[in-house]
Amino acid sequence: MEFWQEFLRVVISNGIFAVLFVFLFFWQLKDSEKRELSYRATINALTERLSDMQKMQDDIDEIREILEANEDEKQD
Repeated sequence: MEFWQEFLRVVISNGIFAVLFVFLFFWQLKDSEKRELSYRATINALTERLSDMQKMQDDIDEIREILEANEDEKQD
């Protein structure tokens, strides 16, 4: 607690621009944290979708193999 009191005393003694800078700095940090959480949620959702797409690709490959095997049997 003493650190913050000393910090505020130094900032206030340096004028309004120092106060404004510190306020904007902490506001930016808080805003960045919200944005980071949003980005992480988006990345997690995309990762899930990518996993689903991989499963679909595996199914398509399996169907393709079955169809090719059936065509080979018809040609023989």
